[in-house]
Amino acid sequence: MRQLPLVAIVGRPNVGKSRLFNRFCGYRKALVHDRPGLTRDRQYATARWEGKQFEVVDTGGLLGGDEERILEKGIGDQAFAAIDEARLVLFVVDARAGLTPLDEELGAVLRRRRKQVILVVNKVDGPGQEASATEFHRLGFDQVSLTSAEHGLGFDELHERIFSFIGDLCPADTEGEENVQLAIVGRPNAGKSTLVNRILGEDRVLVSSIPGTTRDAVDVSIAFRGRQVTLVDTAGIRKKARIGDAEEKLSVSMAIKQIERSAVVILLLDATKGIGAQDAAIAGHAARSGRGVIVAVNKWDLVADRSHRGARELVQQMKDRLRFLDYAPVLVISALDGTRVVKLLDQALAIEERWRARVSTSRLNSLLEKWTTEKPPPRHRGRAVKVYYGTQVASGPPVFKLFVNSGARFYFSYERYLVNRIREAFDFEGVPIRLVTAERKQRRARR
Repeated sequence: MRQLPLVAIVGRPNVGKSRLFNRFCGYRKALVHDRPGLTRDRQYATARWEGKQFEVVDTGGLLGGDEERILEKGIGDQAFAAIDEARLVLFVVDARAGLTPLDEELGAVLRRRRKQVILVVNKVDGPGQEASATEFHRLGFDQVSLTSAEHGLGFDELHERIFSFIGDLCPADTEGEENVQLAIVGRPNAGKSTLVNRILGEDRVLVSSIPGTTRDAVDVSIAFRGRQVTLVDTAGIRKKARIGDAEEKLSVSMAIKQIERSAVVILLLDATKGIGAQDAAIAGHAARSGRGVIVAVNKWDLVADRSHRGARELVQQMKDRLRFLDYAPVLVISALDGTRVVKLLDQALAIEERWRARVSTSRLNSLLEKWTTEKPPPRHRGRAVKVYYGTQVASGPPVFKLFVNSGARFYFSYERYLVNRIREAFDFEGVPIRLVTAERKQRRARR
């Protein structure tokens, strides 16, 4: 059940729906490009205004062109599903292009569905467009708002009109409340959208056998184990040499940004194809960005040997190929039939808690003394390395600063030894640990 009243943004392609959606979000969440048809799935976000909040959904317009025909019906279904569940519809038209037959057709559809509608005449950047906007009154909607989503003009008036319909239903702003963000990443056609739909129990995200169907990073929110969780279905990330047109490059760039905004990354692999170089590259980016990581090997339902032994061998193969992610748990799942999907979410939330965790300084130093005594640091350039004390200086991811004697440095192998000991002692499975050293300042001798 929705906690916030929903406002749906609809209209034909390229009228500025995604720009309008991004204005409500307060940041660039949806792809924006001159080419029509980039938005394909329902894209949800929380909008905030004057201490209250509501939910807004961006939808795709109807697309043309032979290469899109397989997807057209799915996109239309997504748009009209959003209309049906919305309290209020923002019907967006283009003041520069003027009234079109497709605008009139969609207006008739909205009237037949008896929805509350605000007609948003977009791209009104000057007096010339304001005069031409009068022709849109022919669509028969009483509430008309003139805006420029690109320049942010007319948004106060638009918010006032929105709140005249749903203001009594909008709760107070809860932006400070904890929200866990999980990014689902992988190569095209690994099953990311199928996984999101399985978790939601509905076809929220468009699924197709055509690689690259998802272009936006699609956010969907769920309540799980008493926590608010946002699942981000990202565009499939390809090798640079295989990235074609401009909007696909933009979608890949936004997928990478979503990794950096998330607490935990679910790296989705295809069990029938194994690990490719691009899977390893995606995993490496997640690790370098300091996100928690869980590896999910999908399409278990298509594997020939589905015994416990077959599962163990498959997990070991993945671990052997991703040795630099030896701290990340590996789980075999099937997004199609739901095998271990709930367990995947449980582990992802556990990793998020570890990612934000802090450890006791006294406990850390007690163990540091033990570890460095059992296995002293190798000499650096002929000098003994002494570890005086350590402390955790950050979380999300956890960063530990160790104070050492002047000019001392750890070799990589010893740093790895300490990181592994910290992970084992404080249960940081799935979490990258960063270790930095600093020279302890020498006390000035008293005269």
